[in-house]
Amino acid sequence: ILRQLVETWRHIHPTIGGNDLIAMGVPRSPAIGQILHELRAAWLNGKVTNHDDEQRFTQNLITQHTA
Repeated sequence: ILRQLVETWRHIHPTIGGNDLIAMGVPRSPAIGQILHELRAAWLNGKVTNHDDEQRFTQNLITQHTA
C-alpha cells in the first residue's frame, strides 16, 4: 500500500509553476517556493482537485504571501 501511495503521489504536480507565479505578479523571492510547496500539498491532500480550484487556491496563497 505504501508503495502504491508513493507511486501515485509522485505523479501529482500542480499545473502552475514559478514562471506562472511571476506572471501573476509574485516577485522573485522565497515566496515562490513557499507557494509552490503549499500548492502541491493542497493537491495531495485533496483541497485542490481541478484547474479552477488550483487557480482560486493560488490566488489566495499569493494574497497571503505578498500582503
